[in-house]
Formats: sequence, C-alpha cells, structure tokens
Amino acid sequence: MANKYFSRNFFKMLVGSFSMEFATEKLELASGFDSIPLLEDLLCRIREEYSIAEDQFNRIWIVLNEAVTNAIRHGNKCDPAKKVRLMLETRHSRHFCFTVEDEGAGFDPQKVPDPTSPKHIAEPNGRGIYLIRRLANSVNFSEKGTRLEISFDLSETLSGIELQPEK
Repeated sequence: MANKYFSRNFFKMLVGSFSMEFATEKLELASGFDSIPLLEDLLCRIREEYSIAEDQFNRIWIVLNEAVTNAIRHGNKCDPAKKVRLMLETRHSRHFCFTVEDEGAGFDPQKVPDPTSPKHIAEPNGRGIYLIRRLANSVNFSEKGTRLEISFDLSETLSGIELQPEK
C-alpha cells in the first residue's frame, strides 16, 4: 500500500544458512489531531497482518497514540506546516521498532516529573511519557528530544505490568 502519507518496503536477508526478514513502513502526518486516524489505520493493519494478540496490541496502541499526540501537541505545537514522521521496522514479525520524530525544539525527557509522585499527581501533563516508558520494552529519546525510538518484543509477554513510581 502506498500513498502520499505511507510507504512500505520488505527485505529478506540471507547470511549463510540464517534468514532474517525486515519490513519497514513510514507514515508522515500533519501536526493536527485529525491525523490520528491515519496512525490508527496503520496500527490496525499491522495487528491483522502480524496476528498481534489483543493485550499486546493495546500496549502498542496506547504507546503510539501517546507518542504521536505528544509530538503534535508539545513538539510541533499543533503547527500544520510541521510534520510528525513515524517509521516502523519489524524483524521476524515479532519485534517492532517504532521511531516517532517531530520538527519541534525538543525537550529533556529526564526533566519530566514522575506523575505518580504525590507532588505531581494532580498535574495534567507527564502521564504520556510515563505510560510509554512502562508499556514498551525499550524507549530511547534522541536528537534533543525530537526523536523517540520505541521497541516491542512480542515474543515476550509483559503480564502483570505494574504502574508504580519511577525510581
């Protein structure tokens, strides 16, 4: 499937007797909340294509919705001239690495307070990053906070996820 918002590539690499499959997909979104359905369409298609279990899909859906919403709202300040870019790389159909990148000024993710601490429990912001860190297998902020790499290994299960204060 290809259109002005979405592109896809599939690679199969053979190294000796070892076969490794990669698929990459890219999605470019305008910085408006009306772009979120394009993200949801992509995620639903991925769920079907890779037979992702409901609990694992819910983790991915929450994390990517938070990441893209943050990029639109906080990164690009809802400026329709700026774009949010999403890239997905899959390996062996069970490892998914998403990259979300905005065109904003960036931020220091370490300075976002823990929303579960009594001092910040009533504040309206900070929960998205908290959820992203708790629900993904791996999270890495780079490029001064304008680029977020999020990994999910669906061969592992995260049963009994506890949302407790960060240490």
